[in-house]
Amino acid sequence: MTLRDDSSKSRPLANSVRTTVDVGSWTTDFDEADEDKYYSQASPPVADVSMPTTSREETWRSHPISMFRDKYRGQQPGDRKLPTNVRQFYKNQDKLIQDLQSTLSLLNTNEEEDLMRHAAARKQYLVNNILIKVAFFLNLLLLIGKMAASILSHSLSIISSLMESAVDLASGFTLWFTAYQMRKSLPYTYPTGRKRLEPIAVIILSAIMGSISVQIMIGAAQTIYNMAVNDQGPPRMTDVTIGLVASTIAVKVGLFVACWKFGRGESIAALKNDQLNDSISNSVALVFSTLSARIEGIPCLKYLDPSGALLIGIYIVYSWWKMGAEHTRNLTGHSADPVFLQRITFICVNHHPLIERLDTVRAFHLGNNYMVEVDIVLPRNLDLHKAHDIGETLQQKLESLEEVERAFVHLDYEVAHHPQSEHKMA
Repeated sequence: MTLRDDSSKSRPLANSVRTTVDVGSWTTDFDEADEDKYYSQASPPVADVSMPTTSREETWRSHPISMFRDKYRGQQPGDRKLPTNVRQFYKNQDKLIQDLQSTLSLLNTNEEEDLMRHAAARKQYLVNNILIKVAFFLNLLLLIGKMAASILSHSLSIISSLMESAVDLASGFTLWFTAYQMRKSLPYTYPTGRKRLEPIAVIILSAIMGSISVQIMIGAAQTIYNMAVNDQGPPRMTDVTIGLVASTIAVKVGLFVACWKFGRGESIAALKNDQLNDSISNSVALVFSTLSARIEGIPCLKYLDPSGALLIGIYIVYSWWKMGAEHTRNLTGHSADPVFLQRITFICVNHHPLIERLDTVRAFHLGNNYMVEVDIVLPRNLDLHKAHDIGETLQQKLESLEEVERAFVHLDYEVAHHPQSEHKMA
């Protein structure tokens, strides 16, 4: 898909820039009767993406789905001989075509399919809520087990894992409280909902987990120094201690698999990340503390236990910093990726035959989802009620996408003006 600016030079789609799409020369093929016919439909039905169409409804579209579907390549026998960047290009192109087809399929749903989609979303919410509650109570039991293992072994790696489990309880409660608050509807106090509570909760958890991990790293460094100066011995790892830690790892892996298979959403992603971190940190703690305690005759092995605690701290700091940085970027309004902008452009240019040009496409994060702004150009003398219905149905189409939280459609009759005349520039 290429976009054309006012100088009529073609260029590929770019991130959130003011561009103009000429949707074709269809205006010469439509008389007044055709205009009334298409307006009476409010929004023309979307073409079936599963098979080619030859109906007249497809003729006015400047970028019909058949144009892209014909370019779908798929896997070819000689693909392995192609350069890596060429294979990646074809892979990305095929994925874009599939995204466009799935987008049209979603927009072409009937009322029954919409009800099924809402029911599926409600079911997913209940599943997520169950996962959060189960993880909270299991973490409470594991905290007691780790406390016993820490007392029996005096292992710094296991103690660091115990501190992490204590924070897990706080994170589980935070995620549950966030889900509860998001469910409460306050249309006057929060007109657009409270979905941004979810990334805020993840950022808070990232800060807490990072602070705890830094303290663990400081304690591990001090223990290594004490071992070198005071000849401090390794931890005591009994069979009971090993069994407690091993059972903790098994439960954490089970929770991770459950979140990965059944959960959806950013809260579950944070919970899944937490379980993965716990599984890795507990495994490192078990291996390092056991080797440090059970293998004799090698003096340097006693440093394995605090070294394991140090590695656990570094890993947790990195993983939670990465997640917190991503959500911070989204909350500050980071632009959508070019592929999503192409999907929005495709929907707009194929929405209605009276759309002459697409002036601006802009999408940016508003938390986990996107805020979308598009400017469409309609005929100068088009009646207000017709222009309104074209813009409103396009807005409803855009907001039906799962990734879109809010969409705004601006109607215009020319493209000669500068964007600064409409909005103040950031």
